[in-house]
Amino acid sequence: MARKKDKDAEEQGTGYRPDMLALLSDLEQVVKINSISLGSEDRMSTGMLALDLILGGGVCPGMYTMVGPEQSAKTTAAITMLAASVSQKVDLRTLWDAENSSGSSIDYLTNIFQTVGANVTVENLFGVRKDGKYVVPPVVYYQDDPSSDTFFNWLHGLEKRLPDKRMADGTWWYVYEDNPKIKAKLGDAVDKMMSRKQNSGLWIPAPDGRLQAIVLIDSFPSLLPSSMDEDEADNSIAVQARMFSKQLPRVKGTLRAKRIALVGINQLSVNPMARFSNPEVEKGGSSLKYFSDVRLRMFPRSSGQPYNPKIEKAHEMEASLWGPGEDRYRYIHVSTLKNKLSVPGRETWLRLVVRDGSGLARGFDPVWDTFHYLMETGQASGKRNQMKLAVKGLPEAEKSITWMEFKSLIIGSAEQRKAVADKIGWPKAPDIRKGCFAQVRKGVAEDLYVAKHGAGKPGVEDDDDADDDE
Repeated sequence: MARKKDKDAEEQGTGYRPDMLALLSDLEQVVKINSISLGSEDRMSTGMLALDLILGGGVCPGMYTMVGPEQSAKTTAAITMLAASVSQKVDLRTLWDAENSSGSSIDYLTNIFQTVGANVTVENLFGVRKDGKYVVPPVVYYQDDPSSDTFFNWLHGLEKRLPDKRMADGTWWYVYEDNPKIKAKLGDAVDKMMSRKQNSGLWIPAPDGRLQAIVLIDSFPSLLPSSMDEDEADNSIAVQARMFSKQLPRVKGTLRAKRIALVGINQLSVNPMARFSNPEVEKGGSSLKYFSDVRLRMFPRSSGQPYNPKIEKAHEMEASLWGPGEDRYRYIHVSTLKNKLSVPGRETWLRLVVRDGSGLARGFDPVWDTFHYLMETGQASGKRNQMKLAVKGLPEAEKSITWMEFKSLIIGSAEQRKAVADKIGWPKAPDIRKGCFAQVRKGVAEDLYVAKHGAGKPGVEDDDDADDDE
């Protein structure tokens, strides 16, 4: 009877025969392969609700590339991710400034961190060193070396030194190499039973599956091969593209096991010879496209934005709650050209604070971001200046509110937020934005987005790199 059941299962394609499962298990023990539980993913929020939606819940281990023309806020989006990682307790944040530009924009970077809610100052953002040691610990590890050899050697060295981070038996674990030096250093922290069971590595319980590191490279085209830095530089065609095709395989395959997110910025150039196809060319060759798990296309727009903003000379002006004057904004359109870590083909809009009422550039606007998120998930309806809120977990608003009232609800003072809450019949003024991020973290946002737009959930569609030919 048992053999008949095994035969039926085999014929119906419902599973492997028991002897085949035993063979695979034995092979894993011999080769010392650590099994990975699929479907378990702790994603890091980007700090932008709308961007979290199109990424399928945020950032997970892998390679992300942001591409777009000048003034498309690529660096701002990447820095916002770094800022968001602070509150999510990512162990290491790195900014590799190959363009040598961010170091001179530290005030702007600090403003972005503060807008996201990270408690940083100009002094502690990159830290202060004295005699080769940090006297003020950095929030972000900063380097400005444009050498591609240095960067990829550093990243490869980081991967070698970090433990793997895996889920097994419903628990997250750090998995270290099993050698006497590391074993002596870890001591009693090693779970001996789990290490014997897995027959490979030294296993220590991890608190969760969050990223161990997020590494931002600004930008890929600014990384120069050593042959281009010599007195007689190698200016042969595609020398930089060959560099990426050589270096990326060294680091790409280990990102997931080490739980590292590599975020890189790429640039567009124009091919004047393209007569019947898209003249825009992404720099660095095809390897950057091929190895990227996610490619975000960012583009500045002065028209076509949803909800009919009043644009004058590419900017939108409105009364400020950050200062005595007006806020100046512009819009960025974002689409996922490629997304192997969720559903490809989604798009959204971000609003950039070019200058607030105090004269400061602040990065992306949390008010617009929250509003757009609520509309995209069906938790707000109506017109922009006459919206009705139906936020999940809160009583449905009794009255519509204006845009400025909504703005007060998101970034206003405690008194301003309470006045709006009283108007719409809420017993208190909740932190709506914080609640929205909780929805993203719990997967509620994805369900609401799919219910409204009818898009497939992550894993339903298969991106086979067909989008690489643009």
